[in-house]
Amino acid sequence: MSIEAVAFDAEAALAEAKALLDNRRFHEADAILTAVLAREPHNMGALMNKLFMCAETGLWRDGIDAALELADHCSFEHGHINGLWIRQTCGENRLKRAPARVASRHLAGGRSPGAGYPSSLPIFDTRSATLDDMITALDDYGCLVMRNAIPREAALALQPLVRQTFIDCDLALAANDAGLPMARTAYFSFLDAATTPKALKMFRSFGSVPMLLAPSATNEFARQIHNSRITELAEAFLGSEPWIGSVKSSVRQSDITADVRRVFHQDATFFGGDGTATINFWVALSDAGIDRPGIEILPQKLNTELVRGQVGATVGWEVFEETIAELFGLDKLWAPPVEPGDAIVFDQMNVHRTYLTDGMIDTRFAIEAWMFPARPKYSQYGLIKI
Repeated sequence: MSIEAVAFDAEAALAEAKALLDNRRFHEADAILTAVLAREPHNMGALMNKLFMCAETGLWRDGIDAALELADHCSFEHGHINGLWIRQTCGENRLKRAPARVASRHLAGGRSPGAGYPSSLPIFDTRSATLDDMITALDDYGCLVMRNAIPREAALALQPLVRQTFIDCDLALAANDAGLPMARTAYFSFLDAATTPKALKMFRSFGSVPMLLAPSATNEFARQIHNSRITELAEAFLGSEPWIGSVKSSVRQSDITADVRRVFHQDATFFGGDGTATINFWVALSDAGIDRPGIEILPQKLNTELVRGQVGATVGWEVFEETIAELFGLDKLWAPPVEPGDAIVFDQMNVHRTYLTDGMIDTRFAIEAWMFPARPKYSQYGLIKI
């Protein structure tokens, strides 16, 4: 059967393409699928076959685009779940190749001394800031603020996806408590076998759901930062193509009544300390730091982990406020107010905590994305393609 004969008969075309895919005749199958999609751009069957073919042949970006097209026009649930699956499969495939390069700053003992407390706080408008200036700020102070890291309207559009993620997560946990299966939706799907329901409840209690369990919000966030200043900065800082660690990264809905862990800490505690190549982008989806909880950070680069988990600590990774006061002074802490689309950026040694005052009355929405190079040592963090 020729392509011309089936080009306008979608059902016959898909049957032909499926047979070719089953026999791994990808080029011929792709020609038929392309012909169908030229006639019917939102044909669900053609898009499903297209994305699976792309995953099989390593055409990851085409597969992701097909999945997002599916989510936008045909099947929101299948599109986003499969889009996240392709991003994850791409990460697993990348890890089978030669280890990614990393910048020397991330080799053990490779961190340069910091520049002390900044004379002016490192705040950059990404529409005009130079890459060199932002890299210098990270090297000198271990943190910075990116204004307009993603468009404001894109950040606000992500907010309802995060809200629905938490609604569906709560329904899934309630079902699990009742001995029932945890339902899969485009917003929440229990896709990580390493995260137990008990661990998920802990994350949920302080306003966090791992990105690997939040397909729609994760896909939409990745779509917004693809080829953005965020990925440009991450690649320059890491010295390698950046990948989101979807198990350590999260979508966040911080209610002021939640069990918020408002303690100072360094994420190096969870990432292996010195010699770890990573950078965090905490992207605001709502205002934060005035009427809603924010982030309080120490704008001073550290090369060591501070003493933590002392007697009386709330959690084992807590660094006492008294330690910060003695070493640096509490007047050096910085709680930058941010707007939707702004990002607070810091490395794993940075000291920070949730910033919450009595005057804050509203819920905060954000996405926290830890990025790594695709090296086997970071496979445990669930690397996914941006």
